[in-house]
Amino acid sequence: MFFPRCLLKLFSILVFLVALPLSASAAPDAGPVKPSLKSLAGIPLSFEQHDSQNKQAFLSRGMGYQMWLTPDESVIHLQKPTPKDEMLPQHDRDEGSSASQRAQLRMKLLGANPNPAMSGIDKQKAKSNYFIGNDKSKWKTGIENYAQVKYEKVYPGIDLVYYGNQQKLEYDFLVRPGTDYKTIRMSFSGADLLTLDEMGNLILKTPTGDLMQHAPIIYQEVGGERIPVEGNYVLMADNQVGFEVAPYDSRLQETPGELVFH
Repeated sequence: MFFPRCLLKLFSILVFLVALPLSASAAPDAGPVKPSLKSLAGIPLSFEQHDSQNKQAFLSRGMGYQMWLTPDESVIHLQKPTPKDEMLPQHDRDEGSSASQRAQLRMKLLGANPNPAMSGIDKQKAKSNYFIGNDKSKWKTGIENYAQVKYEKVYPGIDLVYYGNQQKLEYDFLVRPGTDYKTIRMSFSGADLLTLDEMGNLILKTPTGDLMQHAPIIYQEVGGERIPVEGNYVLMADNQVGFEVAPYDSRLQETPGELVFH
C-alpha cells in the first residue's frame, strides 16, 4: 500500500467466519445439511463505486452477504438460507422468503468525522454492469471497481483503509505520530452479543451465525524490521470496542518507524 512512511499505522484484520450451510447440490441425497463455520472465501478483492443523493458509497459482494461502505458507517447485510431453501435449486430460491434468515451488522466510529473524504484506490480493469428491468434508462454500466477504499481523517490524525488481501477483507487505521490511538472506538449494532474468545478474537453473535474479527497482531516497523508489540481489543459498554497497547518505544515515531495493528 502507498502511505507516507511517517505515518503511525494500526492495522486490524477483519475476517468474517460465518455459519453458512453447505450447498445442497454438493450432497443431493444427504438431505438438509447443518450450517458449518467457514470463512467467506469469496470476499471480493474490489469495491464498486456507487454515488447517490450526493452521498458516496462503495459496495462489496460475497457469498451470502453484501457490504456497503458509506462516509459514516459500514453496513453488512447477511443472509443464511434455511434447510427449506437448501433443498431448492439456487435459481428457484425466493430471496424475499421468510425461510431465509437475515441479519444486518453496522459498524460506526464513535466521535468520528461524520463526513470524511472517501476515495477508491488502485482502479481495477473490471467494471460492473446492471441490466435490471426493461427500462434502459435505469440500467447502470461501466461502474468502476477499486482494490481499496480510503477514508481520510476519520479522526484528527487518523485515516482508515479497507481492502482485500488473499480473499480476506482487511481494514487499517493509519495513525500519525502524536495521535492517541485510544481515540478509536468502534460501535457495533445488529449483533446480539460481543465477546472475546481465549485467543483474543472478537466474536459477534448474529441471527445468521457468529462472525469473528481476528485479534490484532501488533508490531513496530522500523527500517524494514518488525518489532512485536503486545496489544488487544477492549470491550466497552453498549457494544463498543477499542484497543489497548502495551508500552512501546514511542521515540521511534520520530523516525520512519511505524506501529502496525495487523
